[in-house]
Amino acid sequence: SYKATLDWGMETFSIDALAAAGCVTDKIPFKAIAVPAGETYAIEFYAKAESGARQQQYVLRVNRLKGTETELRQLRIVGGSLAPPFSDQLRSYTATLGVGHDLLEVAYVLRDVGQKVRISAEAQAPADGGAAVATPAAAAPAVGAGRRLALVLGTGEVQYVERYQAFPIDQGFARQVKISIESADPMHARDGIYTVAVTRQGCNVSKPLYDPASRACIVNCAAGYYSNKRADRCSRCNDNCAVCSSLLRCELCREDTPHQTYVVQPDGSCKKEVTTLLGKYYWWCVSVGLFVASMLFLGLCHICQCLCGACCDGSATAGFDTDSEGGDFETERLLG
Repeated sequence: SYKATLDWGMETFSIDALAAAGCVTDKIPFKAIAVPAGETYAIEFYAKAESGARQQQYVLRVNRLKGTETELRQLRIVGGSLAPPFSDQLRSYTATLGVGHDLLEVAYVLRDVGQKVRISAEAQAPADGGAAVATPAAAAPAVGAGRRLALVLGTGEVQYVERYQAFPIDQGFARQVKISIESADPMHARDGIYTVAVTRQGCNVSKPLYDPASRACIVNCAAGYYSNKRADRCSRCNDNCAVCSSLLRCELCREDTPHQTYVVQPDGSCKKEVTTLLGKYYWWCVSVGLFVASMLFLGLCHICQCLCGACCDGSATAGFDTDSEGGDFETERLLG
């Protein structure tokens, strides 16, 4: 016995069954079967031996959704655990992220693919109850794997796809996510809301700074990063800067190379200067090279054209002889 679920927008279904070796199928319908919204259709079919001595009965019950559902089939926070565990009837949850997660990723599976979803996140606030801090949302949709009824042969389509939405969240902060779901049937539209209060763990006093490169709490920032006290994390220095006290204040530029030097500017940035002649005038050299190559090509074409013209003119003159005494022109064939 098997069960299958049709989305509200799927008005019919078909069965594609393949019998095992030495068996044949029986009573398989060869046409699409219509199922009214909100109802269940049951069908029986068989797999039996080619000799007809034995047979196995299969029962398939197909249910079609009403189109007014506002529940999710699955909801989770990537890297965190929902409390209480997910149930399509529970609408409010909490979750805790580890310190190594810079993104709050919401993963969900729709109950009906025709449902419309809007996901938003409130401004993050310190987990200890401080003032909220505005953080822009950064959506990152993706597609995961789905599951189908094993009885029906796969044709490349996936009914239940796991989708993702991501929002940035700083370590030691909390953020609430709201998931609004509109039902699939526009004539009987209904709305449902899930809320998840997510808290990201913060660093402790012994290791107060978060390092995005290692995704761990550390004491001192690595080269190319500075201690951002406001965010309690190591932030990247400006371009070409090796040691800095802030994003706009570089203390030491990166090491020079044989072709480039780096100089600290009065505004706190690092300026890259090219030291080789080829590096300074690279594009000038490229332009001159292209010009010379094009001139040589045109000259070669002209020479070939002149040689071809001379050959053609010589052949035409040698092929005709003029007899002035008779007043007629005779064409002589050149031999040899």
